[in-house]
Amino acid sequence: MILVYLLFTVYYILCMAITRSGQRKQNEMLVCSLIVYMFLITFRDPSLWSDTQGYIIGFKYHTKDLFHFTFHDSIVGYTEFGFYLIGVIVKTFTTHERIYLLVVGALSMFILYKDIRRYAVFPLIVLCLYLARFGFGRHFVQIRAGIAILIVVWALRYITNRQLWRYFMAVTVASFFHISAFIALPTYFLNSIPLKKKHVVEILVTTLVFTSIYSVQINKKVTAWSMDTKLALSYTDNRQTMKSTGQGLHNPMIIYQSAILLLLTFNEKRLGELSPHYITFRNGYLYSTVWLIILSSFHVLSARGSTITATYECFFLPFFIRMFKKQDRFIPYMALYLYAVIWITININK
Repeated sequence: MILVYLLFTVYYILCMAITRSGQRKQNEMLVCSLIVYMFLITFRDPSLWSDTQGYIIGFKYHTKDLFHFTFHDSIVGYTEFGFYLIGVIVKTFTTHERIYLLVVGALSMFILYKDIRRYAVFPLIVLCLYLARFGFGRHFVQIRAGIAILIVVWALRYITNRQLWRYFMAVTVASFFHISAFIALPTYFLNSIPLKKKHVVEILVTTLVFTSIYSVQINKKVTAWSMDTKLALSYTDNRQTMKSTGQGLHNPMIIYQSAILLLLTFNEKRLGELSPHYITFRNGYLYSTVWLIILSSFHVLSARGSTITATYECFFLPFFIRMFKKQDRFIPYMALYLYAVIWITININK
């Protein structure tokens, strides 16, 4: 555990130093880092990471090659055909599970690279935050969701540019890897509403009060909907206590995300000048926080839904560095370092 902190600290300091150099060196470091991470994904011990064994078994014993597959194939372990197709393509050339994990890892890191290059003001710092907050959970465990969420993040420019059909198509492609990507669709329409700071606060407070009063009714409605549609049954079935039972409004993530949201909201003027995607970031994070609060009684359902646009967090937090003069930027750099270390600690202890 100490080694993890030591390696991350050295890496973060190196990223800070390179961030002060030109874009070319930053890009080279970014590419090298993603390649190293891709190989970590490829050669991880499957027995240490939940779901990985299931993906490998599904690939080796239940995936056909391109010459034998059909669109009616029975998919084992998941339902999304896009992810299955990756296995089909790999299986055409090899049955080795490491090559399969390599291809999946390469696809994930390529999309992450495109996301960082498009939206990050400090690419290496964004990568540090992403790896600390989401990296291992997304790409070692929730593999399909990891790819889908990165596609949704890549498509946020279509929200900013008001290109509905392009955003819809991107989310649809993401849903081929994980159906939960469709949860991100309403974020497009939030940008049509001219929300001011006071509106964000009012929505947050109203959501908290509403959920505290009507939590029982919300639980009944969500459970009934799940049973009627046969969707997310394992996340709402009371017998699946580990997945279905949440902490309600006592979930510390609600306090955490609300604080980040207010920090983002009350720095609207400065951050809006630094990024053309500020409103999209803020509204997406508002949507994530509202989802987290309303469904807080359902552990996995609230987490899986809110995490999609909560991913924006890693991209907008480094913008706060720009709000400081160059000689004072050590302060936000250290604040983000502590942020990353806290998340590393949380993820290690899960």
